[in-house]
Parts: sequence; structure tokens; C-alpha cells
Amino acid sequence: MIMSLRDGDLPSKQSPVSRGDCFATCARNDMQTASLRESQSATGEELDALLPSVLDRAFSGKYRIKT
Repeated sequence: MIMSLRDGDLPSKQSPVSRGDCFATCARNDMQTASLRESQSATGEELDALLPSVLDRAFSGKYRIKT
């Protein structure tokens, strides 16, 4: 037998999370996001600094693909 489900057919399950826990989780996520953004920015700066050297070596023939 196939039953159709409509809005409200399934009981909703809410986890018992306090408002303080929710705010703490959001604050922790914000700090982690800020840290990741800083790391990404630093990595981007390092890659930007390396790019001219890599391109110079690539086009000067130092990196040859062996076939």
C-alpha cells in the first residue's frame, strides 16, 4: 500500500538546543570562518608572489614535458 505524505503528516522532531548553545555555535562558526578567510588571504598572497617565478621558469624552457 502506497501512502501519500502531505505537509504535517510527519511529526516534527526538534532537538532540545538552548538559545545560548545556538549563539555559542554561531560565534564559534564566525571565528572559524574569520580564521579560514585569513588563511586563504595569506595563501593567495604567497601564490601571487610565486607566480612570476613559475611563469619565468615555464617559458624559459626549464620545465620541459618529456614525451
